[in-house]
Amino acid sequence: MRVNKIVCILLMMLAGRQVFAQEWNKKIADEWFKKEVWQQVKYDGFGRPLEANPLKPHSSINRVLFAEQYHKNKAEWDKAFAYLRDTDLSTVAAGKFTVDGQTVMVSDGRPRMMDTTKWEGHVLYADLQYVYRGREKMGRAEIAKLKPATAYDSVRDIRFYEGDGQYFEVGAGTFCIFFPGEGHRPNLQIDEGTDKKFVVKVRIVP
Repeated sequence: MRVNKIVCILLMMLAGRQVFAQEWNKKIADEWFKKEVWQQVKYDGFGRPLEANPLKPHSSINRVLFAEQYHKNKAEWDKAFAYLRDTDLSTVAAGKFTVDGQTVMVSDGRPRMMDTTKWEGHVLYADLQYVYRGREKMGRAEIAKLKPATAYDSVRDIRFYEGDGQYFEVGAGTFCIFFPGEGHRPNLQIDEGTDKKFVVKVRIVP
């Protein structure tokens, strides 16, 4: 009887591994995405949610890649979202700095004109880009469909590209994620207004 029990446990473990290996198809990733587990809402002693910055995901996010990377490196993603959610971002000045081992870049002002920018891509890190105030236009394109404009800079983990892609508006309280293989062209003007945006670099796990 004990042997049968051990066999059953081993079969369940094997089945669990098979499901884990297959689970991040579009359907299951979409279901996970809708749960918004990254929000990690905190509550007071009366069960009321504590005030926090809204973290609304943009529809352009690759949900399968997000689900895979979140579960491979959950601690780092949770740390990045916690910073954006729980920090009084109104007091943070523009610049580049490190928070708990993660690089954070803050821009505050008028976004750039299209002709002064290029597409960019990364190899080692994903860009978690959160518009705190205002709005801007961002672009997304497959790296494979873009033409390299510079050599890869391994120190900055960046390479610039030229080409065409799709553009969309990103408003306050919304975040986008750009993974390696996804060219992006952020911080583009929509009108004469300004915006304040935070970019957190999250290490990719193969």
